[in-house]
Amino acid sequence: MKQLLPFIIVIVLMVSCGPNPQELATERLEAARELLEENKFNEAKLIIDSLSDAFPDQYEIIAQGQKLLGKVEIIEQQKSLIYFDSLLLLQERNLEELKKHFVYNPGNPGHYTHKRQQVSNSYDRTYIQAHVDDQGKFYISSRYHGTKNIHHHSIKVYNEGLYAETSVIEKGLDNRSFDDGGEVWETVNYRNGTDNGVVSFIVNNSDQRLKVMFKCKNPYYIVMEQYDKDAIRMAYDMSQIILSIKDLKNEVNKTSKRVEDLKRQLEL
Repeated sequence: MKQLLPFIIVIVLMVSCGPNPQELATERLEAARELLEENKFNEAKLIIDSLSDAFPDQYEIIAQGQKLLGKVEIIEQQKSLIYFDSLLLLQERNLEELKKHFVYNPGNPGHYTHKRQQVSNSYDRTYIQAHVDDQGKFYISSRYHGTKNIHHHSIKVYNEGLYAETSVIEKGLDNRSFDDGGEVWETVNYRNGTDNGVVSFIVNNSDQRLKVMFKCKNPYYIVMEQYDKDAIRMAYDMSQIILSIKDLKNEVNKTSKRVEDLKRQLEL
């Protein structure tokens, strides 16, 4: 027993001289700080998140870790703001470029008309018109002009065996006609997805010779003008950009508010 006593004393001294929980928790927190300085945010967050599980009684150090996490989130949110702002600037520039091809008509909401599809240069022709408003809402309409009604209710756009066709639109607000005594006009609007992929077909094949069947008892046919295909493609792109800008602005507002909330919490 006397021979074992010195060995036991050494072991006890080694245990008693080792780092205590507070020191270990502090070391772990310092390691997290060093990782943050190296911009290793994920590794730092993992270490800070582990403090409460490994050292549940070290309330002050855990609180310091949570405060450090708040600073990490502020940095990350500020980076997100920079990213959103850069995308927003890019999309606003893209929108301004597209606007050069359109005439803006004020209203609630206002809407854009492609310069080649204005009433002044298109009232007496048959074509597919693009519609986009300043809120990003987009749809197409088929517009027929002739000396007698054909009573069309839908369209089919096709080329070399490939095609897309709209839903049938019954007479009403989105299927109207006008007779001026010798001249007639018919307009059918394809809103809320009733184009059934016709828009995508035109946009994806705008470099092809697309034909259009105005569907009715005695179908009417046209070949799409290139400027009408371009008008639909540009108007569709414009709608997507406007919607993207709205989403980005919402993200900027949410992120900015989150940063301000975090800053207030850290000041407490």
